[in-house]
Amino acid sequence: MDKGFWQQIVNSDFAVPEGYTVADLTPELIEFLGSTDIEVRDPFGYMILAHWMVRDRLYSADELRAMGAQLVHNLGNCLGEKDTDSVFLRSFSVLILSLIVHRDNQQPFLTETEVQNLFRWTLEYFATEQDLRGYVPGKGWAHSVAHTADMLKSLARSRYLKAADLEQILTAIADKMTLPVTALYVHSEDERLVNAIMEILKRGMLDWPAWDMWLERFVSWKNSWQSGDFVPAIHAPWYNSMNLLRSLYLRLQMTRKPPDPARLIKRKTLKVLKLYRE
Repeated sequence: MDKGFWQQIVNSDFAVPEGYTVADLTPELIEFLGSTDIEVRDPFGYMILAHWMVRDRLYSADELRAMGAQLVHNLGNCLGEKDTDSVFLRSFSVLILSLIVHRDNQQPFLTETEVQNLFRWTLEYFATEQDLRGYVPGKGWAHSVAHTADMLKSLARSRYLKAADLEQILTAIADKMTLPVTALYVHSEDERLVNAIMEILKRGMLDWPAWDMWLERFVSWKNSWQSGDFVPAIHAPWYNSMNLLRSLYLRLQMTRKPPDPARLIKRKTLKVLKLYRE
């Protein structure tokens, strides 16, 4: 189909064209997720799928399962590459997966095993993804960290995730932020990750010692190196993790009546931030 065909779907409030079904059109939409054409990937691949999945709920449970299997397969597409176009398919696949979990949170259809598998694959992808670019000039958003953050937020809301699973999400975020890389997260990745952290807080399943232990990971990391000559692979995780903590502190400060133990988390976060500035 040419761009005009897909644009007509957008212009008609995402109505399925006469003579077609969502099953007919979905394979091409999934292909669009890996396109380097910003006029195809975002408004067609992502937006049409998002509307049909979440707002219009045009996909059956079995169709969503089949789509999810394809998207999980896409996460392994050239995984480990950096600064190549393969990142778009991986990143936008995890973003669409977040909508499948979101749909399940609203209208349950996945089993506990299915959600736990998605959880495990997401953490593996998050830890392994090497292409950390945000906006790519001429090609648009790669945004693998932010898109995975959206998936973690959806998973954090899942009825099937237990306290230990939520702790694994926090650990994965801390590990990603303190990873010795040279990439600086300057495209709101910290805000998107804080969205996931706040969902964990809202669940009320983790007590203060669990949160304290998580924040201590940043203390241990900061104490593991000495200030001196500028080293990009130290400066970037310092900057990235500090921005995450700043965003978390501000979110807690702005949240009216945050759940326990938010007050203790906020106080400890401020202490860690002061350590980072030493």
